[in-house]
Amino acid sequence: MDNKEETLPPPAQEDIIFVSEDAEGNSKDSDSKKKLPYPKHTFFILGNELCERYSFYGMRALLTVYMTDKLKYTDGEAFTLFHLFIFLAYFMPIFGSILSDQFIGKFNTIVSLSMVYVVGHIIKTVGSVESYAMPHEELCIIGLVIIAIGTGGIKPCVAAFAGDQFILPEQERQLQSFFSIFYMSINLGSLISMAVGPVLSKIPCLGKDDCYPLAFGVPAVLMIVATVFIVMGKPFYTIRPSDGIVTKSICVIWKGLTSSKKSKSQHWLDPAKEKYGEDLVNDIKFLLGCNGILVLFLPLTAFWAVFDQGGSTWVLQAKDMDGTLGSVAILPDQMQFINPFFILTLVPIFDRLIYPCFAKWNILVKPLQRITVGLFIAAVAFGISGILELSVQNHPVGSVHMLWQIPQIFVITVAEILISITALEFAYNQAPSSMKSIIQAFWLLTVAGGSLIATLQSIIFAIEDRAHHIFLFTGLAGVCAIIFTFMAWKFVPRKAKVEDAEEDGDTN
Repeated sequence: MDNKEETLPPPAQEDIIFVSEDAEGNSKDSDSKKKLPYPKHTFFILGNELCERYSFYGMRALLTVYMTDKLKYTDGEAFTLFHLFIFLAYFMPIFGSILSDQFIGKFNTIVSLSMVYVVGHIIKTVGSVESYAMPHEELCIIGLVIIAIGTGGIKPCVAAFAGDQFILPEQERQLQSFFSIFYMSINLGSLISMAVGPVLSKIPCLGKDDCYPLAFGVPAVLMIVATVFIVMGKPFYTIRPSDGIVTKSICVIWKGLTSSKKSKSQHWLDPAKEKYGEDLVNDIKFLLGCNGILVLFLPLTAFWAVFDQGGSTWVLQAKDMDGTLGSVAILPDQMQFINPFFILTLVPIFDRLIYPCFAKWNILVKPLQRITVGLFIAAVAFGISGILELSVQNHPVGSVHMLWQIPQIFVITVAEILISITALEFAYNQAPSSMKSIIQAFWLLTVAGGSLIATLQSIIFAIEDRAHHIFLFTGLAGVCAIIFTFMAWKFVPRKAKVEDAEEDGDTN
């Protein structure tokens, strides 16, 4: 197959609702749309995502225990550094999206920042070798910063680049299916890494009773493999050039702010229409308005503020619990693998059984319905973990079994399915075709916001009682769920009327 390097404008892909009509004005269902073959080259992207997620989560799963056991940080210091790393990793998508949409395009951004990512892993791995005198703590921090730049920079580009391989609206259903498979590949990579990584870290090597160089080294190798995967598919990809959308958007905003031709009845951006076109101005209005998609994302930071504590608060909770299971000992950081296991199990059940059943009563049909329900469920999950924490505190250390964490992990996984998978597709579909990476970046910025909230709480309030800490975030999640419910009710999604080519031809 020939390389599909394109200089033509991309087909419209921003529509969340598609309506086509025949010559008599009758609506046609999706079955009447032209059937196109599934873009099989997206499996290169899935392979890349699988390996990259092992690389990220394989390192992330070990981080809290490594910092407390090897670098001798306190629980509070490890919590703060863990969430600062997550914040940086999910803040850097803004950098990646600008690099992609303004300068070098999605594919080149993915490849170049993947190499940066590998360098970060190598530094992190070398820094964990205790056999030689070196600044272990400093190398750990430097490695984490570089990893955050690499992983964050490619995050908004991979999903958007994969979406570019589909032709919409003809392949709308295939795109929906792809995003489910894409999310499952993420969780398959994290499942394997979270199960295997802690075991590798406990293998004696280099004269020590553990082997963090091996546990951190495997993610480095997997990131190299991930880079090879994405490069192998280059001859088959649809690769769209960058179009300078960031500069154009800034110019539109500047024009709106500085124009002297505004009337009271005008939107403040309307003066920019004459120079930059009505479509671009309307797209920016949709992003920045009081009822725009960026404002809608804000309450979702509360979900990530509680969800990502599965790698910090819940790991520290597990360290105070009993992990023996017969002749096997469950490690505290291994409990994290249950989440991706539930994801892989539950996603097909939701797609094939739960969503179709609820759809009969028009429940959990619309994306914002699912996200709203997911936020309330996330608050319940953290509340369950708070009740468990009270039990842990009221019993001798190591007497409450780790498996009691399964209910809270199950419930938070249900919330994740309703929120994260749905929002991933929602963010892509709602984005104007020229702003796919940017909107993905802003969606990922909610993860950064969640970790920033957790970090600031630990620095400013420094709540020593873990149960009080958990119930504080339970309340935060509940309040944000109520706020989002109201905002979702007021939100108006992007709509476009897509007419048949034949009708269009007849009209012209």
